[in-house]
This record gives sequence, structure tokens and C-alpha cells, in this order.
Amino acid sequence: LGVDRILTSGGVGDAMEYLPSLRQLQKHSAGRIELLPAGGIRSRNAARLLQETGCSQLHASFRRSDLVGISGPDSEEIKRTRSIIDSLVQG
Repeated sequence: LGVDRILTSGGVGDAMEYLPSLRQLQKHSAGRIELLPAGGIRSRNAARLLQETGCSQLHASFRRSDLVGISGPDSEEIKRTRSIIDSLVQG
């Protein structure tokens, strides 16, 4: 079908709830299709998700809400997560 990558939480909800499913999907893909875990990913769970699933990438919105209810990307959360991923790669 020409699919290179699948964006998924592994189920209905946060990716952390579906680590076994994500791990199974990653194993089954055998490098033919990239698995892009998504859903509830933050700096506090990024390393565990990557380590336990064998995935090499993830997707997150890094939304934050301020006092007036406007949401946007949380640049500090993005930096923390990037640092965690970099340490795993260099590791």
C-alpha cells in the first residue's frame, strides 16, 4: 500500500497504557513499517516508552495551557524530552 509509518497509541488512549501492544506491533513490523507511538507522551515517560517498545521515534503535541486557557507548545517540555531521547541515542 506504500505506507512507510503508522501513528498509533497501540489502542484507545495513551500509549503508556498499551506498551505490550506497541512492542508487539514494533516486533511484527520487522523494520518494514516505522511505528510512531503517540498519545500522552511527555518527558516523564518518553524514555520508558522507547526502551520498552523498541521504537526509535515518538510523536507528541507537548501542549500546555496558560492562565487564560490558551494552549500551545511547551518549549521547556520539548527540550526536556529531546534531551532524554538524545541521551538514549548516545547512551
